[in-house]
Amino acid sequence: MASIGPQAAILARLLRETSERLYRIGERRRASGDQSCPFDLYRLVPVPDRMLEAGEDSTEALTWLQANWGTLRPLRHVSVRALPDRRARRHVKVMYEFWSADWSPWQAFVRLQSEWRELVFDIRPHYDFVNKPGGQ
Repeated sequence: MASIGPQAAILARLLRETSERLYRIGERRRASGDQSCPFDLYRLVPVPDRMLEAGEDSTEALTWLQANWGTLRPLRHVSVRALPDRRARRHVKVMYEFWSADWSPWQAFVRLQSEWRELVFDIRPHYDFVNKPGGQ
């Protein structure tokens, strides 16, 4: 990225400052109860502090994420739609669409189903994003 010397020191300082700023923003959002993500795995199945402190490359943290979320990264591009469920009164069908880094968060759904038995989860993965313009 930068050769050894003054440029490397400047780059390291800028990266550290940016990382610290993003961390503070995240802390403020968590403390304020920010609801910006409609299906936030961190809120639904919180990662224990011990795993957060271990870091994202920790084998123990990765094992926890796989066992409790079913995926190793938070969901991205989450959108939600609520539709009336015409099969029954006073019911609603809520559809979430999201990108998952490696696999569906099926373990999180298993846990949520055990905590809220009246909810029904229907996971339908779509792998057609590669065929869309700009898909990766």
